[in-house]
Amino acid sequence: MNYPVDKSYYNLNEELSSKKDAKTFKATCSIDSSEVVVKIINLTTTLDKTPMKIPHPQILNHLTKFAVQEEGALYSYVVMPFIREGSVAKELTSINGGLNETCVAIIIKEVIKAVEVLHTQGYHHGGIKPGNVFLDIETKPCSVKLSSSFCRKITRSTEYWQALETFLPSATIDQGEDIWLLGIIALEMVYGYPPVVNCKDPSFDR
Repeated sequence: MNYPVDKSYYNLNEELSSKKDAKTFKATCSIDSSEVVVKIINLTTTLDKTPMKIPHPQILNHLTKFAVQEEGALYSYVVMPFIREGSVAKELTSINGGLNETCVAIIIKEVIKAVEVLHTQGYHHGGIKPGNVFLDIETKPCSVKLSSSFCRKITRSTEYWQALETFLPSATIDQGEDIWLLGIIALEMVYGYPPVVNCKDPSFDR
């Protein structure tokens, strides 16, 4: 199915997250009543870092994207598949702890496959964390998918997952940071939280 590039076809039902430059909604496409996720990025204050579609079973690509001019600002609408089971972050929150090591090993192996493909294409993900890794139980067998909507050429990752050397003003941000992030997410899945974090800090957002 070719998803429409007109916001009027998407009914925003539930806000999933809200950040400074972007909001994410669970939505319904009126053409076939399918459930999707719509991420609305304010292009006036930030860049849309969503890459081209990269075909790979472990990469969660966007379905379509388009620009919308509203109230003097330009927005990018990125339409993504809705994964009913949700992210690893959702799972960690629901069990209020870590996963068993076998599950962690399986998830990390699949995420590494996705990262390898992204690096080969010249991308640095920079956002490898539980909230961007999805468990798709509707596929047979169940698959692990890394969201590509956070890929970028250069940027700093979220503070709690950021590689230590990237805090330096002169630091070079490159694909090497993703290797650090793989280690951090592995520890987080085992223990239930990143190595250095105050989980009561309101800025902590998986």
